[in-house]
Amino acid sequence: MNPREAHRERRIHRQRIAVPIDKIFPLICPVREVEWLAGFDFTMIHSASGLAEKGAVFLTDHSGEPSTIWTISRHDPGAKIVEFTCVTPGSRVRVLEIALKEAENGTEITCTADYTTLGPAGETFLKDFSPEAYQAAMSFMDRSLEHYCLTGKQLPPEHQR
Repeated sequence: MNPREAHRERRIHRQRIAVPIDKIFPLICPVREVEWLAGFDFTMIHSASGLAEKGAVFLTDHSGEPSTIWTISRHDPGAKIVEFTCVTPGSRVRVLEIALKEAENGTEITCTADYTTLGPAGETFLKDFSPEAYQAAMSFMDRSLEHYCLTGKQLPPEHQR
C-alpha cells in the first residue's frame, strides 16, 4: 500500500428561490438540466428510467480535462435530496449533495460539494476554482433554475453573467 495525503475541501452554497419545492426537485436531473441550464451537455451511460435515479451514470466534458464520470449515489424524492459522486480521473473526486427544503415563499437550496484531490491536477483545479468562483457558479445555476421555473425558458444570455 502506498498512502498519500489528499487535499479535501468543502464548499457550501445556500440560496432561496421563489419556486415551490415540488417544481424544482424533478429538474435536478441531467436530462432535465439541459432544459434550464445554458451550456449544459452530457452523455448518459446508464439510467433504467431515462431520468435521475440512484445508480444512474453519465459523463460531462470540460476543455483540457478527461471526461468527468457522474454517478447518482442518492436520489431521495421524499427527503428532496440528490447526491452525485463525480470523478475526474487524475484530478479529483467531488461528492455533491443538493438538498431542497421548503421555505417561506419558495425553496431553500443547499449545495454542498466535498472535493478530494487525486494529484497535482486536482490541486490546480481547486486553486483556480476559488470559493468565490464556486459561489458564482452556484448563483448562476440558482438564477437559471428560478428563471426557467417562472418562464419555461432558459436564462437569456445577457443575464447569464
